[in-house]
Amino acid sequence: MELSAFDSLGARDSQNSNDYCYGTPIDGCNVWGSKTTMLDVSGNHVTQMLQEVNGPKYDLPDEEASLNTYLNGEWYESLDDNVKSLIVVHDFNVGHVSDT
Repeated sequence: MELSAFDSLGARDSQNSNDYCYGTPIDGCNVWGSKTTMLDVSGNHVTQMLQEVNGPKYDLPDEEASLNTYLNGEWYESLDDNVKSLIVVHDFNVGHVSDT
């Protein structure tokens, strides 16, 4: 298996102070999706997310992480139909969890 960067396009690095990934140019941030693919429980696009409980909302990245694009595109398409039929669709809740 070939090694691949999580985000070789740099979409997780930001110098815009209102971006969710601001201040993390060395490591990027742990948001695989983007404002074009992340949906709320009603199916609406999520464009902003909290970085901390009760904190301000920040803009999500405009582009998908490189690894996310690869896994949902080239890798997924390389699977045969039988394997694809075994994949379970699941909603993932993202963001901070309150400890109260």
